[in-house]
Amino acid sequence: MTKATIIIAEKPSMARAIADAIPGVRFGKSGYIEIGTTIVTWCVGHLLENAQPEEYDPAWKSWSMKDLPFPIKQWKVTPKPNTLTQLNIIGSLLKQARSVVNAGDPDREGLMLVNEVLEYFNWTGHTQRIILNSYDPPSVKKALASLTPNNLYDNLYEAAKCRSRADWLLGLSATRAATRTYTRFEDKTIISIGRVQTPALWLVVKRDLEIDNFNAKPFFTLAANTTTKAGSPLLLTHEPQDEKRIWDKAVADALAAKISGTSQILSVTQNKVKSGPPKPYNLLSFSTDANEAFGWSAKECLDVLQELYSPEYALTTYPRTDCEYLKAEQMSDAMTVAQACLGVLPEAHSLIGLMSPRKTFYDSAKVTEHHAIIPTMKKPWPGLSGKHLDAYKLVAKRFILGLLPDHEYHETIATFTVDGRTFSVKGEVDINSPKAWVALTQKKTKAPLPLIANGEMVAVKSVKVNQGKTSPPKRYTEASLCQDMASVAKFVTDPVIKARLKETDGIGTPATWQSIIETLKTRRYIEPLGKKQIVSTDFGKELVKTLSPNLMAPGLTALWEIALEAVAKGTMKPEEFMAKATTFVTQRVAEMRLATKKISPPPQKQTSVQKNGDHRSPRKAAQSKSSRSSASKSTSKSRGYNPPI
Repeated sequence: MTKATIIIAEKPSMARAIADAIPGVRFGKSGYIEIGTTIVTWCVGHLLENAQPEEYDPAWKSWSMKDLPFPIKQWKVTPKPNTLTQLNIIGSLLKQARSVVNAGDPDREGLMLVNEVLEYFNWTGHTQRIILNSYDPPSVKKALASLTPNNLYDNLYEAAKCRSRADWLLGLSATRAATRTYTRFEDKTIISIGRVQTPALWLVVKRDLEIDNFNAKPFFTLAANTTTKAGSPLLLTHEPQDEKRIWDKAVADALAAKISGTSQILSVTQNKVKSGPPKPYNLLSFSTDANEAFGWSAKECLDVLQELYSPEYALTTYPRTDCEYLKAEQMSDAMTVAQACLGVLPEAHSLIGLMSPRKTFYDSAKVTEHHAIIPTMKKPWPGLSGKHLDAYKLVAKRFILGLLPDHEYHETIATFTVDGRTFSVKGEVDINSPKAWVALTQKKTKAPLPLIANGEMVAVKSVKVNQGKTSPPKRYTEASLCQDMASVAKFVTDPVIKARLKETDGIGTPATWQSIIETLKTRRYIEPLGKKQIVSTDFGKELVKTLSPNLMAPGLTALWEIALEAVAKGTMKPEEFMAKATTFVTQRVAEMRLATKKISPPPQKQTSVQKNGDHRSPRKAAQSKSSRSSASKSTSKSRGYNPPI
């Protein structure tokens, strides 16, 4: 029998897209597609999962504190029963393989999803990796011609296994310990703990408590009505922020009286300003705009982008990215992509002659696992509608903005200062807005100032004192919570931890944020408020008041992410990471052993298993279900009870 090249895709639709791009006669078989000496097969999400505690030791099936944290020496994975047939098909195909291509999604989890199958079947032969950021035929063909050795990603695979195992250890151990410690058996309540989930809850509770305990304070601003030398009116204001505000009305009144009726010398600066367009979308910036425009939840944003990326649509590129840059080699396709998506942006047709890709956005050095979200070279069809059309238009417009010239304008700033208090006014004179990126936006240029010169005297006719009051922080939306999960350094007070964090260090990843938020809702830790906002429940607040700060500290969780990156880069050994993770979990379980406080359960709500006829308590129902090996990348990959990470 002729040996074949086996391409293992993450899911059937991806396999079909790859098979369509390979020349030759196709033969559809059970579980794979054969094209000459190439066979394209597929996983169905994760085909393997971390073994359950009782598969290591039957005694661990009970939620006993004495077994925690689980002392795993040799990690095990087991086949998922509902996809066992497909797993066996891949195993049979590997026996006739000459080489293998890993076609998992272009991220840490996608790499692991296929690699763990190869490891399960002890495959050690020649293996390559295909990175598919989009499914339109030209992109798939280009990716097939650009295969790389799979072992280049060995460290990334080790990081994926570390993430999965450490999250399993913390999620199961801490959830069982918290449930046994903080609840009464008759309450039938599960306290779900996760490495990212719990700090995310802390962020929401912290924000809600700040709002609940907020006391508004009055402050005062001043507006000076002046007249220029030419007799033109000019309004300058004093509106300082934060600690420089005027809190005492007597101080504001005295300043107003002092300058009213006087002449003041203006300091005038004039500059030509260039304002560039926003960078292409990553998942976070897309979710922020879609939440603002349409009120979509984080899950809705990811779901619609995932569908637009799927081979069925193939209209946008890989969505689970935190990158806002593109690879240098993509510049040559920029205008082809623009032509493909202009059909949904008729307002941009007149600007085609001005479009050109800018090098600052096409920077390969700033692209890691995957690039920014952009349209593909496939034209959308006339029937595209609803959320898919709305999302596509957002992505297309953002891409087109990046091809248009900078907005240029002349900016004039006039100021005068009295007793250290600066009054100012700003004006703008537009240069090219009809031929710049702002032509496709609602951005408006400020009104121009009258003709004034540096050093000119203005007569202060009157000064008005206005009173305002401080505002509490805004309630979280799902988009703003994701923004804060992406950059938690500002919440860290420990100077040692803060020194190790960059402003952009976060908790979780774009691939997991939406599932974390959905988990917080499902566990009744948070709930919607209106169409866009989210708030913590009494149950969520009580949990945050009770848990160890070390379980909730976003800085510590961010350090885990940094350590996983170190494993992925090969600067930290996997054994070192797991030793540190095990120590952390052991300490948190030890803290819970000493706790005595009980948490009141949330109001009873019928669970999904009870709706389906399982009338056991949530705890017993959960005990009978298996947990997943890793955070779910899509609903189709989730199964049973998994203390989410």
